[in-house]
Order: sequence, then C-alpha cells, then structure tokens
Amino acid sequence: METNRWDVISPDGLPIESDVTYATKEEARLAVTQWLKMYELQGYYSSPYYGRIPYEDILCYCALIPVSNG
Repeated sequence: METNRWDVISPDGLPIESDVTYATKEEARLAVTQWLKMYELQGYYSSPYYGRIPYEDILCYCALIPVSNG
C-alpha cells in the first residue's frame, strides 16, 4: 500500500478541509499553519470533546496522517 498524500485532522477528528489532501507532508504542514490563523484573534479553538483549547496548544491536538492510494 503506497502512501503519497497527506490529510490534516482537526482536534475534533475531522479534516480541516473537506475532500482535500496534500501531495507532501510539507504542504499539509503549511495548510494547518494557514488554518490555525483563523483562531489567532479568537485565542482558542472550541471543541465539544476538549472544550476551549488555547491557541498556542491547538496544533498539539491536530494530526497529519498519510492517505493511501488505494
């Protein structure tokens, strides 16, 4: 099973973008960095599972996962 795409999963276990995967791990990292900017002014991410996650901790609750070709 070959892996050549990446997905970014939010703290709630959902992709940060529907139906979008990234060609490289670096592209996925860039995407999550851009996504995090939405929460910078607010200062937190609100999760039904974890409550308010402080802005500086959001990334710890995200995951970059490989997506297989098959």
